[in-house]
Parts: sequence; C-alpha cells; structure tokens
Amino acid sequence: MNLKELKNTKVGVSLKLMNRQLVTAIVLTVIALLFFGWSYAIHEEDLGEPANFADMVANGDVEDDQYVSVNITREPRLFGETNSDEKEAKYYFLWNGSYLYIGYLDYDTYQDIIEDGFKNGNYTIYGKTKVLSKEMIQLAIEAYNRDYGEEFLTSTNYANYIGYLYIDAATPLHDTQYQNLGGVIFAILALGCYVLYFINRNRMNRFVQSISKTEWNRILDEMEQDSVKYDKKLHLYLTENYVIDVSVPLQIIKYKEIVWMYQHEIKQYGMTTLRNIILVTKDKKKHTMGSADGFKKQPKKELTEIMEWITSKNPEILVGFTKENKEQAKDLYGIE
Repeated sequence: MNLKELKNTKVGVSLKLMNRQLVTAIVLTVIALLFFGWSYAIHEEDLGEPANFADMVANGDVEDDQYVSVNITREPRLFGETNSDEKEAKYYFLWNGSYLYIGYLDYDTYQDIIEDGFKNGNYTIYGKTKVLSKEMIQLAIEAYNRDYGEEFLTSTNYANYIGYLYIDAATPLHDTQYQNLGGVIFAILALGCYVLYFINRNRMNRFVQSISKTEWNRILDEMEQDSVKYDKKLHLYLTENYVIDVSVPLQIIKYKEIVWMYQHEIKQYGMTTLRNIILVTKDKKKHTMGSADGFKKQPKKELTEIMEWITSKNPEILVGFTKENKEQAKDLYGIE
C-alpha cells in the first residue's frame, strides 16, 4: 500500500491536511517574492537629477522626502547624535558659504569629507530631505548659541535661519530595509513549512509501508462499517479494533496494544489552551491523539467519551494519570 492508493480512502483526510502545509508554503513563498519584487522596484527607481537644496531653501519651496544635493565649503560640525558609537550616523552643521544647514551624515561620508573632501574647495552631499524632530531642533539651537552665538537662535526664529528640514545623507536613497525584512521573514516561514511538509510526508510514507496490505484492507474495511465512531472535529475514527487519527501525523493503534491512557492539558495564564489524549503502548511509546484547543465546545466531554469507548474495547488499560497508574505502568511494562 502506498500514499497514492490511500488518497481516495477515509485515511486520505490525513494526506489532505498534510498538503495544506505545502499550500501554505507556496502562499508564503509568493508573499516573500512580492516583498522582494517591491524592494527591487524601489531600488531600480530613477530619482533623476538632485535638486539644489540651497536654491530650494532660498526660494522657499523645499519639501520633505525630496532628492537634493548641497555643496559645503567648511568642515561639518557635530552637534547631535542618537548613538554614542563614533561609527554611527550623526547630525552636523553644514555651511554653504555663509548659509547654514543641517545634515545627517554616516561615518564614511564624514571621513571622506575630512580626508579628501576639500581638495577642490568644496564637497557635494547628496540625500533626501527630512523633517527634524523637536529634540534635534533644540539640540541645534543650544549648540549654535553655545559655539557661535552671533545671533541667538530660539524656537520661534529657528526656521528663519536654518529651517525645519535637513539632508539625510546616511540612509540609502533607495531604502528597502522593510521590504527586504518582510521578504526574509516570509521566506523563512515558507522554508519552515516546506521542511515540515517533506518531513511529515516522508514519515507518513514509511508508516504506511510498515503496515501489510492485508492489515490495510482490514483497517479500511472497519472504517466503512456502520458501527464506526467518528469525530470529525478531532479527525478520529474508533473502529472495532483500531483507534485511527487521520490528522497529521497519521496514527493507527490497535486497542490491544494500549496499556495506559490519560488526558493531558496545557494551561496558560490559568486557562486551558490545549487538551488531548495520551495513549501509551506496549512498546513504551506515547501517542498524542484527539488534540483540541480549550475553546472548542465541550472538548473535555468528547475526549472522555472517546476514552470510554477505547476502554470498552480493552478493559485492561490503565486509565488516568495517577500515582498508582504511573507505578503500575512502570512495574508491569517498564514505562517511565
């Protein structure tokens, strides 16, 4: 028996649930590609020629998020920082002749200005205009009044001298960090789903082949009988001789192989978030079946009814997670 032969049987539900993992992986891959495509489109955007920042300020038509350039004729003067690391970008006073502007320069740009920038008498900075925060405006006012102070700046006259916009030369002109981050996150999630799908498929394939064709015919025949008990919500079949979980992973256990059974609950902040049944078999393996989150209608009652059915098929099963049952399981079957 192979997976293809089981596709159109009731056990095929497990295959369909497993294939959802593949569909999820494909959807996540598409989303990741959309993010990377968005990033590529931004990166390839033609910004055109930069506008002259000095002319724009003089004409009063400077706006936020414009691609601009400005020639500076003096060494930039540091006045503000958001990170004390000397290699992080910082805020500087920039001079174009007698005109003063503010620039946000990265470490490499600043070093280039100092080392090679004034060989021809000036240095051109490129970037995008951005609005200064109130905190940085206050720092600029305090620094200017302290170091230069020819005409004292205040929060009311600041805009007349320097303005509220600065040149950001530190952030890449084509800033795609959020698009790339989104693409990476969805790509990792997609990879996880692909890995999970192939692991589950490989396990299911080995499990299916471990059961003889004769026994498969018996299992499938019992699943079609009128006496079968089926819980659609839990994907659980209770036949004459087997408990069959057709979720992922597929599990089929003979009642006579079960030696201990109990309900297991997971709680968070005092609330039950997950309930399931643990079946311990003679080979000392623990099987989790009938998982239901704590918010589904009467999951505890449903699990109890399932356990009663299983017990009716094998009255020798130890039922419940108690100290006595734990000791018996250890003494009789060597189960820790």
